Amino acid sequence: EEFKGIVRFNFRHFPLTKIHQRSQKAAEAAISAAQDGKFWEMHNALFANRRNLGTTTLKLHAKDAGINRKEMLEELMNGTYGQNVHEDIAYGKKIGVTEIPTFFINGTKYTGKPTFDALSKEIIAASKKAKPSKKAK
Repeated sequence: EEFKGIVRFNFRHFPLTKIHQRSQKAAEAAISAAQDGKFWEMHNALFANRRNLGTTTLKLHAKDAGINRKEMLEELMNGTYGQNVHEDIAYGKKIGVTEIPTFFINGTKYTGKPTFDALSKEIIAASKKAKPSKKAK
């Protein structure tokens, strides 16, 4: 809320499958949840249950997040959103993501400790340097 109208937040998936073998499917589940407008609810449920991310338990986490779509399990089994995750990974590698979380402010990789205060200072500094955007007519 503090930066409403100043910041555009863009979440990209970058599952570290060498460390978390089931993180790919978890990312797909989050994208599936987004189809119901429940991305953050699912994201929070997945993070809270990050040690239990089997395909069938992802459906249970979805239910806990308020998602009752029957198609979700089928989407996970078929890899419906797998390409979306692969595209996020490829883009992340292209721009230098090596760890998570990684933050970019106006296209510049933030390398400090990602606390609210530290990020706030960087956002304020970047907003002062940024050119005003032209509103589309």
